Amino acid sequence: MGSFSEVVLGFSFRPDTPDHVLAAFSALAVPRESWQEPAPPLPAPHVIDPDEDWEPSDELSDPTEDPTPWLHDWAGWFSHSMSVSCSPSAQLVWTQAHRWTLTCRWAIKTWPEGIVPALRWLGPYLQGHPLRPILLGYIEYGEEPRPVLLWLTEGKIEAESLSPYS
Repeated sequence: MGSFSEVVLGFSFRPDTPDHVLAAFSALAVPRESWQEPAPPLPAPHVIDPDEDWEPSDELSDPTEDPTPWLHDWAGWFSHSMSVSCSPSAQLVWTQAHRWTLTCRWAIKTWPEGIVPALRWLGPYLQGHPLRPILLGYIEYGEEPRPVLLWLTEGKIEAESLSPYS
């Protein structure tokens, strides 16, 4: 039957993130509150082929070989859960730090090693820190006692398993 990975992420996009990358997540944008300053316009979401049978981790293809990873239904996956034990949520908001920030919780039927490679393409577009890694979130998997942490270091997404037998 297999286990599910629950993915919890929070990150800000760099100011120079191209529109085609933001378009992969723009469907998750929430309306601004009246007290917030106006956000810059987001690009329209990519038109996704409804017959596309794509998963972030299909375990058959190598996600690093995808020349256009942003042209998939990332907004749909980031706001969806394959597990009944996870209440999915996702939103893209314009923050007071003048950044588009995405937060999400979702579940997929795969192990962390199956999903992390599919997320790595985002690394160069995320706001980091020049002197230290930034914690992006974590992945809880099945009955593992501890999560896998996701770090952004110099534009690269790296995984760190906290389980003792990994």
